[in-house]
Amino acid sequence: MANLKAAGFDKLVPSLKASDLKGADFTIITVKGAAIVPNRNAGQGRNQRKNLLEIRSTEWPDKVYRPNNSGITELITQLGDETDGWTAKKIPLIVEPTNNPQTGEEVEALHVAPAARWKEILADAKR
Repeated sequence: MANLKAAGFDKLVPSLKASDLKGADFTIITVKGAAIVPNRNAGQGRNQRKNLLEIRSTEWPDKVYRPNNSGITELITQLGDETDGWTAKKIPLIVEPTNNPQTGEEVEALHVAPAARWKEILADAKR
């Protein structure tokens, strides 16, 4: 038997999900902090990344946002590759349909908006 507390599973912070937005098609988060953490599921199925990026926000203090590879690329394009400079920056997240790799079902997922849409989404949020 494995000891889940020793493995750190008692310290997991829930992920921010599309369902947390309660029907909204986007949200803006303000970065409170970003950290690279070990991926406990690395090597299982299609999940090959050894590390994950976790972003804490002022709007969702009890959850973290974990972007996928495409989201990380958009974040680097917009904010740079040094997370120390991301504090207080705004990140638009959009709800998009995606396929669940385990079930093949289409589900709603929360993704970093494409870099080309950031200006538009941030301006709409101010209205």
